[in-house]
Amino acid sequence: MTRPLGWFAVAMIVLAGSPPSVSAQASVDSARLERVMALGKLWGVVGLFHPYLAYRGINWDSALVVALPLAERATNREEYAAAVRRMLAPLGDPATRVIEPTPAAQPRAHADSAPVSRWLSDSVLLVDLGVIASSGSFERITQQLSELGPLFAAASATILDFRVAVSAPDLEIVDYLWPGSGLDSFLVADTLFGPGERSRTYSGWVPEDGGGSGGYFAAWRTMDGTRVLPGQSARRIPVVVLANSRGALPSSIAALVGTGRAGIVLEGGTPPSMSAGAVRISLPDSLTAEIRLSEPVDRLGHGGGAPDTIVEESALRGDDSAALQVALRMVHADRPPAAPAAPLPAVAIAPDPRPYREMAYPSPEYRLLAAFRIYTIMEYFHAYRALYGEDWDQVLRTFIPRFEAARDSLEYALAVAGMVSHIHDSHGFIGSPVLNAWRGRAPTAVRVRYIEHQPVIVGFLNDSAARAAGARIGDVVLTVDGMPVAKRFAVLAAAAASSTPQSREVNIAWRLLNGADSTTAQVEVRGRDGRTRQLSLQRNLSYWDATGSERQGDILKLLPGNIGYADLDRLPPTMVDSMFERFKDTKAIIFDMRGYPQSTAWQIAPRLTDRAAAQAASFERPLVDYPHGSGSETGETRTTLAFKQALPPTEKWRYHGRTVMLIDGRTISQAEHTGLFFEAANGTVFIGSPTAGANGDVTNFYVPGGILIYFSGHDVRHIDGRQLQRVGLQPTVLVTPTIAGVQAGRDEVLERALKYLGAPSRPGAVARN
Repeated sequence: MTRPLGWFAVAMIVLAGSPPSVSAQASVDSARLERVMALGKLWGVVGLFHPYLAYRGINWDSALVVALPLAERATNREEYAAAVRRMLAPLGDPATRVIEPTPAAQPRAHADSAPVSRWLSDSVLLVDLGVIASSGSFERITQQLSELGPLFAAASATILDFRVAVSAPDLEIVDYLWPGSGLDSFLVADTLFGPGERSRTYSGWVPEDGGGSGGYFAAWRTMDGTRVLPGQSARRIPVVVLANSRGALPSSIAALVGTGRAGIVLEGGTPPSMSAGAVRISLPDSLTAEIRLSEPVDRLGHGGGAPDTIVEESALRGDDSAALQVALRMVHADRPPAAPAAPLPAVAIAPDPRPYREMAYPSPEYRLLAAFRIYTIMEYFHAYRALYGEDWDQVLRTFIPRFEAARDSLEYALAVAGMVSHIHDSHGFIGSPVLNAWRGRAPTAVRVRYIEHQPVIVGFLNDSAARAAGARIGDVVLTVDGMPVAKRFAVLAAAAASSTPQSREVNIAWRLLNGADSTTAQVEVRGRDGRTRQLSLQRNLSYWDATGSERQGDILKLLPGNIGYADLDRLPPTMVDSMFERFKDTKAIIFDMRGYPQSTAWQIAPRLTDRAAAQAASFERPLVDYPHGSGSETGETRTTLAFKQALPPTEKWRYHGRTVMLIDGRTISQAEHTGLFFEAANGTVFIGSPTAGANGDVTNFYVPGGILIYFSGHDVRHIDGRQLQRVGLQPTVLVTPTIAGVQAGRDEVLERALKYLGAPSRPGAVARN
């Protein structure tokens, strides 16, 4: 793929002695960028919706890769149109095409004085539907249709000319010829069924790696064909339809063609629409792409609508027209019904995801394919697309040059991570060996958490190694390997998606000191005495085994004031019943959810309420069956599947004491969902600080380089509709830890919960958790 001002362009400028102005070059670069961007967005739309791609084994990635260099080099409309056509060519679908501003062929326009019908030899009636559609008002059109009755009654055969001079979306013939409007009452002698239409539909995005809890699926969406009832005066006579690409056939005519009761002669090679199963998308250079969204299918699962004969498009409309001559031969031959079309695959077998793992550093074309895939999947399937707070098209526009300019596998992976960071979703994890190595796979022996927005050592992953290095609980980290922590934070944060500032601090904290295995982190810290020290902390992959729960000691315990305490980060489902038995007579339970649970909410929450099937959470997920967005004629219309989630039933006894839940930025996803369950069950009070703000059944997809990208597929909210994503659960009682509290070994959040519940406590009485 060429780039602007490559070595050849620079050499030509030097030889010419008169380089273009900066503004002129910027204009060229901008035009190139818009062409490439539009091609990639079109590729994404066609990939989702064109029915052929669900079962014909077309390598759609390759189609983009081949067309991209042509779009890059395009300098005018013709060259860009050629690039788009090159991408669409593997579909082998003449109904999916590029439309020039002015049609290549222009049959004569219908004049007001042109005849609606005329007789040909042997009582063959020719009816020009193009003239009727162009005749003006709805009343005039219906009047002309009604006047055809006596003519059809006298005809031995009829030829229906649906060819129109120019495409006129606001005045389609089909708009005036719905069943019962008149035409079918003359031609349909017995009940017919028009072809159905099937198209691709998606209920969320199906994960490309592994399963998931979202229940997402892709499927065929099939609409029933129209039932066309017979007309009282209709007779069975030979019927032939003349059509071109700019017309559209009403359901009654489509039914005649699909059942072999009528032949069809196509002028120009591109079939007409037999339904509304197409969309037009605006492209640069005043071009338009028309994309097939559906294909006809009869009651037996067969395709339909194929023309009997194709002739070249011509400006001739009289008896010398090649299409008319073919039609006359067909009606005189008393053409028998057409043979049934071949059956269509009933189930789509989607192609395997192409992770391109062998492309650690993909070519420029495949790097751009990654950018377009990220754009398309997030545009249609990220449940929180509406919360971005920025122009997603502009994000793509900004990142295309970055993907192109990536000089190695790391710069490419960072471009991927940087683009994904703009979805602002802490579920936006990225699985990439290159990124993992850059971030550092091996931790040190200390655990860091942001306290008062400063990185503080709050625990040890390996006690002996941490103490031998001189680390102390409460040390504030200042630099890592000579880099100030604020700068290191910014570098790491630019390649990480985060829903909220608190979630970002949690995400960065556990990577802040990481590096290559068996290396040494030189860490400058400030102790509780205010003095700075240098620590040499060894990095070791074995320390990962201790990076789970931060808390130790008993999972269940009784606290002062007859209050139960349960660490939901470590509580397994097998201990839920014993927890309730142990806390049966307590006046309150503190659920510590400062971490990630083990799927216990479904057992606990139903035992906190006497209400049966209490509704607990509101869900929505994208229901995608039609293109939207900029350039599409549908605008920004989006559809979702919405449902309410209820607490599961239980026959076990209920707990009626007070409950509180401890929360902070570590409370994410299922942990936040646990909060929704408890809130709905008995109004559990939240104490601590806002949670991560990321919930919603994660799904994933691949981009070249074997990079796996995750994101939230469901928009999950409080049962009353309040937003959770990018907000988090909000505490009823706000309390945040302090550095002084960490240094003193206190758990200030737990202390505040005990005070709220009226338990006797004193500073330092509750050990730090």
